[in-house]
Amino acid sequence: MAPVQGSVDTQYTTARLPLTASLKMASPASPSKATTDSLFINPWSKSTAHEPASKNASRPMPIKVPSVLDDFTQPMLSSDTTSLQLCIKKLSSRMVACNDSLDLAKLDILTKSLKVSVSSVHKETLDQAVPATVESLLHILTEDTNSQDIPFALLLLRLIVLKYAEDTVDCMEWMFGATLFPDTWKTPTTRSLAWCVASNYMASIDNSMIPSDTPPLVDIAIGDWHHEAIQVRQAASTFLYNYALLKNKHNHDMADDAVVSVLCSAMENLTEEKDPTTRLRQLVLCGRLVFPDRINVNEVAKELIQDLGFVGILQELTTVDLEEGTTTSHGDTIRCNQLALELIGKFQD
Repeated sequence: MAPVQGSVDTQYTTARLPLTASLKMASPASPSKATTDSLFINPWSKSTAHEPASKNASRPMPIKVPSVLDDFTQPMLSSDTTSLQLCIKKLSSRMVACNDSLDLAKLDILTKSLKVSVSSVHKETLDQAVPATVESLLHILTEDTNSQDIPFALLLLRLIVLKYAEDTVDCMEWMFGATLFPDTWKTPTTRSLAWCVASNYMASIDNSMIPSDTPPLVDIAIGDWHHEAIQVRQAASTFLYNYALLKNKHNHDMADDAVVSVLCSAMENLTEEKDPTTRLRQLVLCGRLVFPDRINVNEVAKELIQDLGFVGILQELTTVDLEEGTTTSHGDTIRCNQLALELIGKFQD
């Protein structure tokens, strides 16, 4: 998945079956994201002008266009560990000082476990280090949300929730509730990182661990589709995508208030969104809410957005031109166009 613009540490990958990346959806990240190169075939390259076609010649096999939606079956993940050592360097003394159960040796073992598998002999140490580290991070996050340590705390926490989600339940309950208030994460950097943490958590849990404030947080994420910072819009879209996949695991034939709200808001936003990566993630989100997998269809959601003119919006998306920008933005524009065409076909089936 393309890097979230504006932050070098919020890259997403899309985990696939079989899982080739540690979601690691992340996709976000990063779930890895499918390549965006187009395959161009010249039908005239081997033609012979002076030889009539043989009656026995076999007819050319139709070229099957790869499904874009099938590239998005697993959560998007923000799992890049490049900044891990810097986070530990910035936070270690403060984390150890505020928690008697944590020391530098335990923190070092935890850090290694976030990058590679560690020996089972460290299990007892990790059983102590993980909850103590989470408790220390929560202390940092709640003590002063304007602190310069906040981005580093969020960067570290997003990795911990991927591997040790069970130890972060109380912390995430606080974080989901805090994110409901706009003053909690005041900068685009901290707000996008907060969505990274929430997205990774959604990718790592089952329904029994969903925080109680998730429904209203869905509305907040939808609201952040209008945030002026691109990285915030991208990260909020990833959270909603991972949330949709989690819902689909247990219920893919209903359209509750949250699903209706996401679909209707996406329809309003898709043609106005200028960032190709955000637009692609929003369209994939719609696709997965209506078509949870290759077999099932949420008929209620399908009928709803058909009645609201979604096919017309898809047709408009197929005409979006490439604009000046990065290779990633060009690729996401192409894939968005292709996905729009694919979804039009699915709605016509």
